[in-house]
Amino acid sequence: MLILLLLLSFDELLAVVEKRCVTEQELIYLSRLYPTMGDEELLEKMIMGRVILNVAREETLLVSDEDVNNEKIRLFQGMPALKVMLSHPYIDSLYNEELRIQLYMKRLIQSKFQGRINISPKSVRNFYETHMDSFTYPSTVTLERLDVPVIPEDENRLLKLAGNIISEYRSGDDFATLAKIYSDDPETKYIGGQLGVIKPEHIPPYLAGVLQIPEGEVDLFESPRGYHIVHLKKSDIRGVELEHIFLEFKFKEEEISNALKRADEVKKRWESGDSTLNASIVPMGIVPVKALGYPLSTVIDTLDEGKISSPILDGGSFHLLRIAQKTEQKIPPFSEVKENIRNLLYQRMVNEAFLNWYEDIKKRVYLKRL
Repeated sequence: MLILLLLLSFDELLAVVEKRCVTEQELIYLSRLYPTMGDEELLEKMIMGRVILNVAREETLLVSDEDVNNEKIRLFQGMPALKVMLSHPYIDSLYNEELRIQLYMKRLIQSKFQGRINISPKSVRNFYETHMDSFTYPSTVTLERLDVPVIPEDENRLLKLAGNIISEYRSGDDFATLAKIYSDDPETKYIGGQLGVIKPEHIPPYLAGVLQIPEGEVDLFESPRGYHIVHLKKSDIRGVELEHIFLEFKFKEEEISNALKRADEVKKRWESGDSTLNASIVPMGIVPVKALGYPLSTVIDTLDEGKISSPILDGGSFHLLRIAQKTEQKIPPFSEVKENIRNLLYQRMVNEAFLNWYEDIKKRVYLKRL
């Protein structure tokens, strides 16, 4: 039966666990959900999942469709982008199986290890004293931002040019040829504007909405640096294959100087408490100072709480930054982190016990990597 299945399959088999197969197509699709995993690591995860399903069936553990849907709804609340990734029906079905496996795993762990592992107070204290530096809270700032754009004289000209290029493409001109003629992107201009295949989760914010472009069509997007005419060449399990024509804003010294004057005026209004600016203020939340990089971290170091930075030119805008709160680096007291340490040690011991159990149970099932 297995030989017949192998002969009839149009999809390359990578492994067989009992009567369950792992195919190359499944691996490719699931890689969209686990972008940081290599193929070997993901394949081992898939094999583990099928072993767990086999054990769950033997031990009559039940996970209903309702359980899976409830877990998916919970995850959607914390990861809105997940809905986009699951828009493909086959990926959605694979993800449902992944969730089912995860729920089976939780129940197996609860039934086999919960209550049997004890973390002593002494081991928690020893871990804290040994790894005290790793608990250090970094210096952070709570930031707010106001942007003052540089207004280029040729904005209307570029917008009109973009419309003409789109018309030329829709009239039958080759997009790659148009990119070589018009694009201001030196890295892609001479290769027809090719951006390659991009996974949905890696699409930059200024191209939000690109997944809605029909295959073979184009649309116009704007970033602080200019206009992007984007051609969705192909969409498949790997992601979206994109080409673009970049029309760059070319700022004159006078335009930058005028924007700087406007930014200085806005800074004075912000410092005076002008409430008409409130709608334009962008909360950036709590940010580690090191994550800001140079030169922003240097600017932040010189500012006190409540103060506003001088205008900082980045791309096509001057940014004004206000420090709402500053928190210095510190090591938290043991009382503040002891429960987290206990949970960490407990999880480590559970994982170790589970992996030992898995290696043993794996020997009892039919498992063949092809």
